[in-house]
Amino acid sequence: MLQISDLFDVLVPPTCLACELSTVEPLHEGLCVGCWSELSLRLRAVAGPPSVVRCWSMGDYAGVLGRLVRAAKYRGSLDAADRLGAWLGEMVGGVIDVDAIVPVPIPWFRRLWRGFDQSERLARGVGCVSGLPVHPLLFRADSSRQVGKSAKDRRMLSPDVFGLRPLPSPSRVLLIDDVMTTGATLHAASRRLQASGVQAVWAAVVADTDV
Repeated sequence: MLQISDLFDVLVPPTCLACELSTVEPLHEGLCVGCWSELSLRLRAVAGPPSVVRCWSMGDYAGVLGRLVRAAKYRGSLDAADRLGAWLGEMVGGVIDVDAIVPVPIPWFRRLWRGFDQSERLARGVGCVSGLPVHPLLFRADSSRQVGKSAKDRRMLSPDVFGLRPLPSPSRVLLIDDVMTTGATLHAASRRLQASGVQAVWAAVVADTDV
């Protein structure tokens, strides 16, 4: 006999978070069979900015990870953001020794439009899995966007685009962001934290991409 949930899945097939296609097959971690088989998660060290001790990424942006990031950012999928944060937390929990996690914030108007800050959501997922506290030390003090800028213009991002909340500054922090392209945003955020007394900054992103 069909359960109510089974009947609902027949009438309204579940939709893959990455490709948005409906499927009669069960989803795995919110993904259809095709996207799940394509997904390859491996924490790897990537060339981060000079102000960061070390930077990690879970994989390439050009693939399922990129589609999940876009689902979180542009379709407002909290499920996608939470799953990405949990995966990242599982991976960095055993390799990093810091006092706190700090998300790289987005401007207030984008947060208002999306309803949430995807990096903060990722950071809370990382913190939930790793057990590390999340300290929202930074806020975005300007309204500029990196999307659409040339690599040269991206690298000119000033630490002054970030403001600092009046909270105690941990000595060692892990910056969390969704995507790293040139590393300019991480560099600016890291320099702002170091100017406030943070001694060492590491970074972890969901995905990295070529410029």
